[in-house]
Amino acid sequence: MKEFAKFAALSLMVLFAMACGNLNTEEGALETKGDPGLRKNWIFWENKIDKTQTNQYKSGVFCHDWKFVSTEVEIWDEGRLVEMKEVSNIFPYRDLKIQKDGSMSADGMKGIWDYKYNNLMIDVSTSGGSNYLYQVVEVKGGRMILREEEYNIGGPIVTFLQDPLRRHTFCRYTYVKQ
Repeated sequence: MKEFAKFAALSLMVLFAMACGNLNTEEGALETKGDPGLRKNWIFWENKIDKTQTNQYKSGVFCHDWKFVSTEVEIWDEGRLVEMKEVSNIFPYRDLKIQKDGSMSADGMKGIWDYKYNNLMIDVSTSGGSNYLYQVVEVKGGRMILREEEYNIGGPIVTFLQDPLRRHTFCRYTYVKQ
């Protein structure tokens, strides 16, 4: 039995190593542009993103300095919007600078960004932050609205896409061009 357990563990390690080696070249993987030293793979979001969506904007519309102005909370239950209200205690980055080369900075953190499937993905994990996924609601007239689903901390992540009949909360962040 011990030998079988060792063999199974070794097999899993080999499979994991092979998979990790192919993450950046795997068909359909969400890769970023920008500084090769910061290049990340967005594999975490692969199962949580609606890949049937198409980009509604050209990537260049994001490349500005943005100032955060407000947050609205949407509450969905059984697939229907049941409440929408403005709040003052939830905010993302107050300042967001998105560059054409795929780099970005926000509140003193530096990272990378990409735009796929009408979602803006930001990775500031190398400077004290994390990875963030925002559905792009609108970018026009000097205004940008990003929408982010909130998840239970410590529990399983079940997105609206995976089960719209559960209760889901979204934050809509509005930015204006500086």
